[in-house]
Amino acid sequence: LYGPSSSSSAGRSSIRRQSSHGFHSPAFSSSRYCRGNETIWSTSTSAPSQEESKIREHPAIAAPVSMLSYLLLALAGLAIASGIHTYRCFAVNLAAAKRSGIPYICTPIYTFNRFWLITHKLWLPLLEALPKAWTESWISFMVPEFLWDKQYDTFRELGSDIYLLVSPGTTSMIVADAEATTQITQRRNDFPKPIWMYSSIDIFGKNVVSTEGAVWRHHRKITSPPFTEKNNHLVWVESLHQAQSMLGTWVSERDHSSPAIWDVAAQAMRLSLHVISRAGFGVRLAWPHEGGGPDGAPGHALTYKDALSSLLENIIVVMLTPRWLLARSPLKIHKVAHAAYVEWGQVHARDVPGQTGARSRPAAAARGMDLMGA
Repeated sequence: LYGPSSSSSAGRSSIRRQSSHGFHSPAFSSSRYCRGNETIWSTSTSAPSQEESKIREHPAIAAPVSMLSYLLLALAGLAIASGIHTYRCFAVNLAAAKRSGIPYICTPIYTFNRFWLITHKLWLPLLEALPKAWTESWISFMVPEFLWDKQYDTFRELGSDIYLLVSPGTTSMIVADAEATTQITQRRNDFPKPIWMYSSIDIFGKNVVSTEGAVWRHHRKITSPPFTEKNNHLVWVESLHQAQSMLGTWVSERDHSSPAIWDVAAQAMRLSLHVISRAGFGVRLAWPHEGGGPDGAPGHALTYKDALSSLLENIIVVMLTPRWLLARSPLKIHKVAHAAYVEWGQVHARDVPGQTGARSRPAAAARGMDLMGA
């Protein structure tokens, strides 16, 4: 019942009169509260029964409701804290960009963020649906291939051979000047490599790409010897051998006839795989008509060739998906990628010691060692 606060007495009298004319029940109750200049009477014709009160207070119902409330509160707090942190990071990066005096472009998220790289195709249509005035200045830079798409256009529009991309995650400097690029690449101490960007390629541990400083020099010392003329010769000879073997599957030796080849791309991929296997790991893979080749070791689900092939086919999935998610995801693509990752890791750990011991063999050194044995 709603009414001015000055007539609250009349309201109560009305309620009493209604009660005396048969509308009263033992469970009837009323309460009053104020809103602005009005007094609001709230009436109830029934009260919770004893059974209903027990149900509401039962631990099996009250505890989940309470936990859900705390969970929602925690998520809301986390979202607010994340928003504040993102804004502060963006403000710091923007202030630094302004102080530099270099032209800059602001983006709401770092284009090469791992999450964005995986999901950008889902979000870009939503962003493109926003008013053009909101997104025109930055949305083209949210496509990971923007450097290839825009080429020199952005430099021309800004009138500079250098510009900055400012985002909450980081600030990137895009350079199109040969002299500046030379200085950046030569002055390694002044321009250290952002190794955090390369953590995704630490598939089986640190490597020459994902390290810097003294650790990089150590990896460089180990990986330099294989890249010699002898090893280049090995790659060339193996490429010729594998190409001839591939042609052997296409052309019949008896009548020199050839059926139509519908999977040239897959065959070329297999050719590359065979060359990588021999030149990189010292294992020669055979084509179907040749027979032979390494078999799977006992206790392994995949053969050497299948493990390497599957790993190379799913390398992007392995690189971009966290290991804990890759091992537990119900998606088929994750299961296949994880199986290849585990199997090839075991093959690699088993075979590398034998390959590195081959560097003392004169005959092998004469014809060119593979990358593992060099």
